[in-house]
Amino acid sequence: MCAVSFDHIACGLSKIRNAFGILSSIGVVRRKGGNAGHFRGGQWKFRNGSVLELLEPLEGAQEDNFLQRFLHKNGPGLHHITFLVPNIHEAVSRAKQLQFAVVGENYQKPHWQEVFIHPKQALGIVVQMVQYTPTLAGGWNSDWQGFEQCESTPPIKKIESFQGFAGLAFSLQTNEELERSHRLFSTLLCASKEETRGNTTLYQWLNSPMYISVTTAKNLDTSKNKKQAARPIGIEVLSKPEQINDLQTHVKEILGTTFIATVDS
Repeated sequence: MCAVSFDHIACGLSKIRNAFGILSSIGVVRRKGGNAGHFRGGQWKFRNGSVLELLEPLEGAQEDNFLQRFLHKNGPGLHHITFLVPNIHEAVSRAKQLQFAVVGENYQKPHWQEVFIHPKQALGIVVQMVQYTPTLAGGWNSDWQGFEQCESTPPIKKIESFQGFAGLAFSLQTNEELERSHRLFSTLLCASKEETRGNTTLYQWLNSPMYISVTTAKNLDTSKNKKQAARPIGIEVLSKPEQINDLQTHVKEILGTTFIATVDS
């Protein structure tokens, strides 16, 4: 089970095309896209190999589906993070042993078998675990029509030096959240490296350019009754602050998150 990789970060939007100006600005190439049930989606790859997935509801789709519910409750924003696992059934067994409730088990597609951990248990974001077998037929492809539309959209501001996503950052407030983050990312999802820098812990995976960054409050609340407030606070990017300043308003309004620069000015 421990040959796990951090595959991509996904955002839910009302219309994917709203983000094309951002994507054109930061330099991406098409990966794969298509329709799936009540939604469509596309994935784009950055220079460093990191991947962003964008999802939108299909027109005419029934109102009571996961993406519509997410958008009605939250607006556009970070929806899930996806980890590829070698054996989905072993992953489910380990999750249950570690007291994570697994939902949405779907083994119908031979090439893409998936399960999810609810955001209430996963620090405020859906965690998707997938057993992906690319040699089997089916799935999204690089011919999705949305890619051509994206590639013909002018950038808001071209950032030539943007290398991609470095990781996803979380803020924790309680000891229970800190323990759960370790149980999730290190024990269940088998991070290959865990590095602590002050009150921040980085979880990294082999063959993945992205990490998970977990920052704890200086004075963690030890009360078991405190309402948990763990949440992702933004996407850490390989860029200088001044290079992405002009994009931040668009990123917040359209992607529902923020870019956090990791390269010093």
